[in-house]
Amino acid sequence: NFNGQSGIYYSTGMNLAPGRYRLVAVGNAFENTVLDAPGNLESLQLTNPAYLSGGRITSNDSLYLGQKEIEVPPYKWLQDTIDMASIHLNFNILIRNLQKMNTKNGTSPVSIAMNGLRPVFSPFKGVIDPLQTYYPVGTYYGNLGLFVSR
Repeated sequence: NFNGQSGIYYSTGMNLAPGRYRLVAVGNAFENTVLDAPGNLESLQLTNPAYLSGGRITSNDSLYLGQKEIEVPPYKWLQDTIDMASIHLNFNILIRNLQKMNTKNGTSPVSIAMNGLRPVFSPFKGVIDPLQTYYPVGTYYGNLGLFVSR
């Protein structure tokens, strides 16, 4: 896991034959992302598992992407770094003054739908259609009349 804030660096060793390579590194902070690679590297996609199964999409992970082209010379040891950048949107939802809303057994009076979001990202093509609706989950604090989604 990579949270994008900690400055943690990960490394891995590879034994590559001499030649040119394109390295792609992806980091995510939670567990709502799957790597979907239907056939070849150019069709590689990152998405929410609920999107692939046709389920309700509640969130995407904080995703980070880095790419670099390298050339491995013959009979040499090479060390390099791939810088990563954020490829996600961050938003917080805070709804106040819900104290007088009638609810059943502490059930949240809030239901949120966000239309027109793209759930699929390709390191080679960027954000990919089709547009989808997300249903962010949150916590309802009935005694405070507050709903928070992060």
